[in-house]
Amino acid sequence: MSQVKVALIVFDCVELLDFAAPLEILSVASTSAGKAFDISILSETPTFKTSNGKGYTMMRDVDLFSPAGDPANWDVIIVPGGSGSRTQMRNEKLLDWIRTFARINVDIPDRKRKVILSVCTGSLILATAGILDGMRVTTHHSARALIKVLAEEHGSDIEVVDDRIVEEALRGKGGEDFGVDVITSGGVSSGIDASFYLVKRLIGVECAKDTASYIEYDWKDMY
Repeated sequence: MSQVKVALIVFDCVELLDFAAPLEILSVASTSAGKAFDISILSETPTFKTSNGKGYTMMRDVDLFSPAGDPANWDVIIVPGGSGSRTQMRNEKLLDWIRTFARINVDIPDRKRKVILSVCTGSLILATAGILDGMRVTTHHSARALIKVLAEEHGSDIEVVDDRIVEEALRGKGGEDFGVDVITSGGVSSGIDASFYLVKRLIGVECAKDTASYIEYDWKDMY
């Protein structure tokens, strides 16, 4: 099995659990499955501050906009939410990066499918990037009305649902499959279940079960 390269995109005022849960679960799963995941924290700035409580300052692994951070280098990108997602909705450089990743597979034959996972209000960033057109999506309950408005402003037609996890294939205006699957998850703690879903989908259900057992989490395979 080839290693899955994961870019965990962070920014100032990112919700702590939104990125910490995927980081922990994928790291444990990687140990269980023989280093299945290669995870890096990507940011525009060398440090970033979380939005939980007083805010904690942390360091990135990779400069998001450097050659090392190039969208072509990753199989999976994770976009968390938090109060900082509202600022990142206006970050055209980040939006272009996400758009590039979303379309990087289009002309590649026998391509390996890519994945975009948003946690909580990270879906707002995807909506402003204009890649949710034609999809069923979910987000934090407080942002459901806003994501609908954002999608309409960017010419997208979406269906907002209250599901915990939703997966859709990214398609062009003509219905062509871009080779990218988009997973949206709703709620701050949804990053936990969404990460287990990702492990099950990419590595297998036994790896997900082993990971849940190791961290002593009562995982329900419901999605």
